Amino acid sequence: MSRFCQFINLTCFFVLAGAPSGAFAAQSPLDAAIQAAESQLDPELGSALVMAVGVGMDHRALEPATPLGIFPGLELGVSVVVAKPPSSLGTALSNTFSNLTGSSSNSSFSSITDLVIPSLRFDLHKGIRNWVDLGVSLLPKMGSIPILGSSYFYGADLKICVFKPQEGPTIAVRLSYNVNSFQYQGISLATTTWTPSLLISRKIGFADPYLGASLQYATGTMSLTIDSSSLLPAYSALIPGVSQLTVSQSGQAIAGNLFGGVSLKIPVVGLRLTLEGAYNTGGMAYLGTKVGLSF
Repeated sequence: MSRFCQFINLTCFFVLAGAPSGAFAAQSPLDAAIQAAESQLDPELGSALVMAVGVGMDHRALEPATPLGIFPGLELGVSVVVAKPPSSLGTALSNTFSNLTGSSSNSSFSSITDLVIPSLRFDLHKGIRNWVDLGVSLLPKMGSIPILGSSYFYGADLKICVFKPQEGPTIAVRLSYNVNSFQYQGISLATTTWTPSLLISRKIGFADPYLGASLQYATGTMSLTIDSSSLLPAYSALIPGVSQLTVSQSGQAIAGNLFGGVSLKIPVVGLRLTLEGAYNTGGMAYLGTKVGLSF
């Protein structure tokens, strides 16, 4: 009998040790409030934010298909891109805050698609072979910059020239990688984006016009912080004494992109100006420019 009791005690020990803690501990009021609030998020909110930031603020080389070369094949510049948010973003934010706060409308979100999303980066491109270019871009945290001061971005691209005749168009393929950490007015978003591209350009004197097509794939997770005083009583009553509630949601976005631009270079001083515009299948358009020195 004693051996049987020992067996039962040992079995109970392993069952209890392997059971999840939630089976024996009640859910905390804060966790309950977060779970209840997250169930009221618009299901498209995460994807709409990923589209706006992961796609709209992606690393963009702003370079034609023509390779830089290797002697010295170096370009330094500053790029600025402004993108139009997708129409789904305003709807998703309005629905979410309506569900959580009880407000039937929110004017600050209804007009969000009339605004533009700015992106500023420092760029460096270097020819590492006669037919291969490598580029990087970066914006560190800079508190003095409006809207973007608490955010940081970095990205890279590898371009391979696959066809460059003595006369006629140049063709290249490019793969870009980008990471964004965006912070603005209670919204925090971290995204990762991969973008394969096909480019064609035709250099004519000091001008190098180009066209391209790309596919942007972005994933990310957003966190939304809301003042507890703004929440419906059903949520705020669960967390007395807590001033803010943070909820999160993951999302992804895929967009086909058609773009075109022109790169202008003044040979004597090495000054280069690039202008580029695009529209994608996610309903976003962007305009970008890069100013720098090319050696």
